[in-house]
Amino acid sequence: MVHSTEQAKKFVKANGEIWFGEAFDIPTAVKELGADNLNEKLKQQIDEAAAAYDKLATTASEKGAVLRGVAAQVERRMKAQAEYEQRQAAEEEEGEIVCATAG
Repeated sequence: MVHSTEQAKKFVKANGEIWFGEAFDIPTAVKELGADNLNEKLKQQIDEAAAAYDKLATTASEKGAVLRGVAAQVERRMKAQAEYEQRQAAEEEEGEIVCATAG
């Protein structure tokens, strides 16, 4: 879990600071390219990046929903465990009282 979280944070940071930030911004950089640098290879790279971002968006949304479900499951299990432990403690306490009064 830690690895996937760190990778996601790095990607978001890179987008904000490296590829679409103040220091460098892909749309601005492409806009400022001279006509002699506009070619099919550049267009293909941009199209591939856009497709990768689209796939990433879909994957991130789907997996985010899965993880929210997993978090809800963990919460339910933690609550059930706490309730179980409370019942166990109450039963043990009740057993100790019974033993103390019987003795």
